[in-house]
Amino acid sequence: MSASAGHTDAGSRYGQLNQDKFFVVEKSIITAVEGQEDAQKKESKYGAWGVFDGHGLLGEYASRIASSTMQLNLEMSFGEAPESLREEVVSCFSTSHQNIIQSYNIAPLRYKFGDVATFVLSLASPDSEDIIYVNEEDPEDFRPLEFGTTAVIVFRKDNEYIIANAGNSHAVVGRVSSSSTLLPPERLTTEHSIRNPEELRRVKEG
Repeated sequence: MSASAGHTDAGSRYGQLNQDKFFVVEKSIITAVEGQEDAQKKESKYGAWGVFDGHGLLGEYASRIASSTMQLNLEMSFGEAPESLREEVVSCFSTSHQNIIQSYNIAPLRYKFGDVATFVLSLASPDSEDIIYVNEEDPEDFRPLEFGTTAVIVFRKDNEYIIANAGNSHAVVGRVSSSSTLLPPERLTTEHSIRNPEELRRVKEG
């Protein structure tokens, strides 16, 4: 038996604007075991968990798109052959990225950015094709039309877990000793930021 829960807090940086999203999905699938004359049934337990931290002016859009896309794709992969599960996880990241990029074409004309200000979509200059958001009350305050999200997901099939992440969202595992003593949590993911020397090297070489 397992128990899952999720919680996210808007914090105080942008007032009540919360750019975080998460999902929790658990399901059991019963299938017939091939080659069994008595049609014996096998129960497989699946689960998918995801956390997303949007960033940029429209970060809540990006985290919502990624969360809904990945949840749908991972749920559809419940019951797939084990060898295809890793490919499904990679694919859901790629599909989410594509959906976020496509959403740039339907960005809102006006957007209230928490308690900061209301921004209006505009051309950077009359002879430019660059799109920016301009503060309605302060034209000197403008932001580029760019947004994204971090992501970390865990996919489960019975006792096998697949963990994947993008950005600086992490998966950690709690541990208990044989004497029921709590041990320090262990990080299971690597941060994708220039604070990570290996990631900085990869970016420079790419």
